[in-house]
Amino acid sequence: MQDKVGIFNERMLEQVTPGSSAKELLEKIVRSALEVEFGSEFTLNPGFAKMVSKIADSLVTNPELRRQALSVASTFITKKMEINRSAAQAVRSKKTEPAKKAPVKVDPRFFSPNIPLNL
Repeated sequence: MQDKVGIFNERMLEQVTPGSSAKELLEKIVRSALEVEFGSEFTLNPGFAKMVSKIADSLVTNPELRRQALSVASTFITKKMEINRSAAQAVRSKKTEPAKKAPVKVDPRFFSPNIPLNL
């Protein structure tokens, strides 16, 4: 089983998107951290969404915490974009590789060793 940090990293890479607002990014960080720490069952509690929103609001309104949290989000967005770029390059390189041709088999009956070839 992966460690909690590895699971958190995977969750963040799945969830972050470059077009998200600061509040959305902070909610994704909080949601991921709580889910990894307390389990996915914890996220099913009726007050979970409200709690995530309250914590994200606190992070947004505190300049230092906001800067730190958005720096974390930025790191994941950058990493996700690099992964997507690498995957796109791999797909493009596969498309541009020339197709390998099967070796041509020559029937020896069509060539006579007695006829000179003018090359």
